[in-house]
Amino acid sequence: MPRLNILSKLEQKEFDSPPLLSSEARRSIFRLNPTTIKYLDQIETEQNQVSFLLMYNYFKITKKFFIPESFLAKDIEYVVKQLG
Repeated sequence: MPRLNILSKLEQKEFDSPPLLSSEARRSIFRLNPTTIKYLDQIETEQNQVSFLLMYNYFKITKKFFIPESFLAKDIEYVVKQLG
């Protein structure tokens, strides 16, 4: 039996991609708070800290997980600068 196609290819790509954020939204969403700092302190490598912060906040926004390859460059750059 053929697979049921509910979403077009473009809609599938959009569904599987993290949300596009404005700079203002990025500032408020990726703001560090005591809870995230507590978790970040337990993560050893900087790369994993960046990945955690992106995954954690993307999930808070969309209630979905995304593969790291789909993380948006602007969001990565922002988080890297924020973490120093």
